[in-house]
Amino acid sequence: MLGEGHRAQAAPPCSWSLDLITALGRAGRRVLLCGGDLTGPGGAGWRGGEGGLKWAQESVVPLWERTERFRIYSPWLIPGPVQTASYITALLTSIRERRGLIDDVPAAVKVRVEKQQVVYGNHTFAILLEESVLRYRIGGTDVMAGQLGYLLSAMALPSVSIGIISQDADRSRIWPVEGFFLYDDELVNVELISAHLRRPASGTYGCSPTPRGPS
Repeated sequence: MLGEGHRAQAAPPCSWSLDLITALGRAGRRVLLCGGDLTGPGGAGWRGGEGGLKWAQESVVPLWERTERFRIYSPWLIPGPVQTASYITALLTSIRERRGLIDDVPAAVKVRVEKQQVVYGNHTFAILLEESVLRYRIGGTDVMAGQLGYLLSAMALPSVSIGIISQDADRSRIWPVEGFFLYDDELVNVELISAHLRRPASGTYGCSPTPRGPS
């Protein structure tokens, strides 16, 4: 599962990680630095509210377990499947404080980290990030150094492919959009400013006016 315990060596400085991720992309490795004329985008959905953060994490476990193919686009945050425990803690603490939710952050983090076992199962992950995601400081410098270090480790997993849209790419035809998760061909979760939009394969829409946060 993902978390700080997975890191066998000290986390590299943020600038070093960013340079390496970029270099790997330019060399055609598993991280692809997407540039040029972009014609389409590639998320992060989350449920939460009165049930607390732990319930929000538990509620999507069945969906994660039955999904074989995850396709994710995120313009703001590192997506849930490849987050470290410290990064998750910083995100969920911020959500709890802003929304005045019950303080069950440690329990919610534990569920989130346990959920990440799917990365090592019969599942595949195609993740597309805006380069700015790597630069936004969530939880401070040390947390981001650990997160970027783990992202480098996750790149080596055969189940994970990560693409990065460079900040100097020409965005004239398509600019960054809302983040989304595609769960096989069953469900699309789109994260909006104040709500969470779900579109199942049936074509019907559902909107949950719940606190924003990552899957």
